[in-house]
Amino acid sequence: YDQVEQAGYNREEVLSIGFLQKSPKEAYHFYNLTFHKEAKPNKGHLFLAFLENELGKDVSIVTQNIDGLHRRAGSTKIFELHGNMSWRKLDDQATSQDLIEYDELIWRDGIPYDIEGNQRRPNAVLFGESLNSNTIKGAISAIASADLLMVLGTSLQVYPAASFINYFQGKYRLQIDKSIEYPKSSKHEMSLANDIVDFFKKIWELF
Repeated sequence: YDQVEQAGYNREEVLSIGFLQKSPKEAYHFYNLTFHKEAKPNKGHLFLAFLENELGKDVSIVTQNIDGLHRRAGSTKIFELHGNMSWRKLDDQATSQDLIEYDELIWRDGIPYDIEGNQRRPNAVLFGESLNSNTIKGAISAIASADLLMVLGTSLQVYPAASFINYFQGKYRLQIDKSIEYPKSSKHEMSLANDIVDFFKKIWELF
């Protein structure tokens, strides 16, 4: 976000619905700077997909990330609280299924359109917009019905997502995040101060 700051803006301003409406060309310029097309699923994404597709486990993923890497890894039951980097029509709601990918955009004068001439925007929740209520309900339901909860790569500081773990009624909980100060272990709960990619690299060696 260095270029954002150099332009005299802050991250929340640039990623707000107000900024998109007021300065669309600048907004799309900064979106392009933050879009990493070359990003690929890591060992963590791939292992969760492996549990579902190879071991037949019922895996639900609740994520605040918008990169779409869980889907690219092969997971199918994903609740993306903040949306994703697919592109929807400018006036569509976040529930729209009429999504296209970045490579399908047609850029004219700094503004993205689809092949039919409809202006597009990221299918992400911008600052100033509300989270999708159906996504929240689905995420809470998945957590409430799980027998194992894995909290991966988050310090649980961002709400409302951080509060969702309170709906967990299952038996086992695992939390992995390198920011954990006091790792603990018990019969039903474990927390590890590890980088999740390094952790899953070691797990993969067991298969």
